[in-house]
Amino acid sequence: MGWASRVVSSDDDTTSDLTVHLEYDKSGPVTKGGVLPSLVALTGHDAGRIYVLDSYETLLGRADECDIQVLEATVSRRHARLISTADGVEAFDLRSSNGLTVNGDRVDRRVLHDQDVIGLGGSVSFKFAYVTESEQHYQNRLFDNAAHDPLTRLYNKRYFLGVLEQRLAAARKRLDRLALLMVDLDHFKVINDTHGHPFGDEALCHVSTLLRHEIRDKDIAGRYGGEEFVMVVTDVDAEGAVRIAERVRQAIESNPLTSKGEPVPLTVSIGLALASEVNGVAERFIALADERLYTAKRNGRNQVCSGADTDPRLTMQS
Repeated sequence: MGWASRVVSSDDDTTSDLTVHLEYDKSGPVTKGGVLPSLVALTGHDAGRIYVLDSYETLLGRADECDIQVLEATVSRRHARLISTADGVEAFDLRSSNGLTVNGDRVDRRVLHDQDVIGLGGSVSFKFAYVTESEQHYQNRLFDNAAHDPLTRLYNKRYFLGVLEQRLAAARKRLDRLALLMVDLDHFKVINDTHGHPFGDEALCHVSTLLRHEIRDKDIAGRYGGEEFVMVVTDVDAEGAVRIAERVRQAIESNPLTSKGEPVPLTVSIGLALASEVNGVAERFIALADERLYTAKRNGRNQVCSGADTDPRLTMQS
């Protein structure tokens, strides 16, 4: 399961204020006694994420126009609507296929009370709650720490895999427009042994910063484990994905670190796969990109392996 929503960033660009503010043109009083109505995700990789209902109307479902987009097969395209007024929040079922529930009871409409559990399609759950600003920030930090790698502040493996499933579901009709990059820092053990583990951590953070700088807003990056990173590149053809991978490789190669006054070159090997090559199956997607990563390392490192020998679309075009 996955969500696609507008995220309001904090001043610290290494983390995100992961409260999702649902911006809508309609105006309406949504506060109640100085607290804000909100939904907290209870299921999926986004469990713990808080959505503040600071607009008059909030639409939930699979469709792109939904304020909270829930990419789950049991959820209808336009599944439910929440209306927020000074009197409270009311939930409406939009003739969904698998129903809207509140505390386990299937309903067509229901005024929500603090701590109610809302279910969509039998597989997706949110808790409705009124929260203070301090509670909102506390929930943000809990979710932020659960979703990010503590060293690099990229998404951690657990959260990244959830987002990957989300992106695959969203791209099911255009799998040739979704690419996965597996990025491995070359000779990392030598870097650690030569310059020490604190410098190795610095190198990982340096690569993470360069990844964040090179990816587009619509793309995501994560730390998969150790010195290995992952990127999902969306809405791009095969040649475009190769160009992004090559741009990442060149950015890291051209930005060495310094240890004791001496430059320490850094390079990465990258394996690239298209979702269409594996029919959108996440496990196979990862395995193919990982296989090509190790091909790049076997062939001398500091290069992109994209499977161009079997798919001419994956050949780098000058």
